[in-house]
Amino acid sequence: MTDTRATSRFFHALSKPALIAKAVVYILGEFNNPKSSSAIFKSTGINEELFLSLVFGNDVNSAVKDLMADQRVEDAVLSAAHKISDTLEPASLSYALYLFGRARSERGRLRAEKAFDTAAQVLLDPGTISPSEQTKFWRLARRSLYISRSLNGDKKATDSYIAAVISDPYEDRLNRSFHLEYYRDHNATGVTVALDHEDRGGNWRRTRQLLGRRIEAAISSGTTGEYDRICILTYFSLVRYRHELAKLSTEQREQEAGLIKRLMASNVTLGPELSAFLIMVEHALSRELYSSLDAVVELFATKAIPRIGWVDRQMTAEKQVVESVASHAYGAMLLVDLLSERLTPKLDPKETTQIIRILLYHDIAEAYIGDYRPTDGETKSKEIPTMHRIAALATYQHLPGLAASFSHFQRFETGADRCASLARDFDKLDAVFQALVYANHFPTLDNRRQFVTGNKERISDPVLREIADEIWRRIEKMPLKSTTAAS
Repeated sequence: MTDTRATSRFFHALSKPALIAKAVVYILGEFNNPKSSSAIFKSTGINEELFLSLVFGNDVNSAVKDLMADQRVEDAVLSAAHKISDTLEPASLSYALYLFGRARSERGRLRAEKAFDTAAQVLLDPGTISPSEQTKFWRLARRSLYISRSLNGDKKATDSYIAAVISDPYEDRLNRSFHLEYYRDHNATGVTVALDHEDRGGNWRRTRQLLGRRIEAAISSGTTGEYDRICILTYFSLVRYRHELAKLSTEQREQEAGLIKRLMASNVTLGPELSAFLIMVEHALSRELYSSLDAVVELFATKAIPRIGWVDRQMTAEKQVVESVASHAYGAMLLVDLLSERLTPKLDPKETTQIIRILLYHDIAEAYIGDYRPTDGETKSKEIPTMHRIAALATYQHLPGLAASFSHFQRFETGADRCASLARDFDKLDAVFQALVYANHFPTLDNRRQFVTGNKERISDPVLREIADEIWRRIEKMPLKSTTAAS
């Protein structure tokens, strides 16, 4: 008797999303009918906003996707999605894009791609959207565009979304909140996705279970769909935030860190930014507490890391304080401010700020990898993934400014524009100035000449190069410390 009742309850629960899905498909089909689209909601007494929110219901969505295996159903749903995106308020664009992302046939996917291209012209170009429309629902529509394309196997869209979530705290919060509502871990949200509930580190049981199941399947199969990568990002974003709030037990921290280790050791394709994010989270989980305070202290390591070139040249004699990585960055930034008006054309305040920011972050990866010699290619190869990891720290409270750190670093590395090229020049000019400070501590005259000449010749700007020449003329006449002692 008990088994019969349990079975009955099971099938009753199972039938609900299937019946609702059929109703959704029917109404979408009617909505696509020009004669009834304007009256369908009024005639049925269904609240239009509530109905569209229902489309996001997880169980209902799965059932709708199953129904779309029927080509006629898919055609009706995608036609309705076109009409929704064309005729309803901007916020409704999310629902239309969401439906397009559930296309199953080749024809349906091609149709969806055209809709995505049209939507991208608005959603990915902030210049086409007025400030009043810059709401979370505009962001939700953009999110739906990225994820729907990801479901269609678009790697570029997945990479873009991962980068957006990692670099934008608002986007990170929105992504977490959406999933918690989508999987119904927020109380009293039902099947609606009003996004009224921010993630505050509370219940995430269903979300953890469902995303975790997808991650386990990816590890087991060794294959990764593009959407799997978004699930991995979301799962560990939720983990990271709960750890920041000190809401994970020691056992939970060890369990989540173990899952990261298994992911990193598997054949799952993660991509550089997601890999760096996971490394950052695993490092944080190794500590009982980890917040923005800890991240800043770690970056402060550059203040105490000696520049290895000066150590090699024995500038530590007689308790001399050797220049650190951070003091080198400070020297280069100081030169920018002091000499900006000497350049032709002069730097405007905006350009000066850009160059200072580039220099601020150009060596910050050394907080984790240490300073290294130019010939040390192995350590140099760690710089890019470490910069991705540092940029991922932007997800912590108070640290959104780190989101741009990788971009500043890249500009310095390439020197592709005037500000970046000048940043490289000021970097070398600082080294020449520091050589003036250490002039009589060089081990030999040849060593001194090679160092100064090597840096001076890599300065492109004629004004800065002339300053470097002036410094060299001064240094050239200075005796070595050993010569001074002998005399």
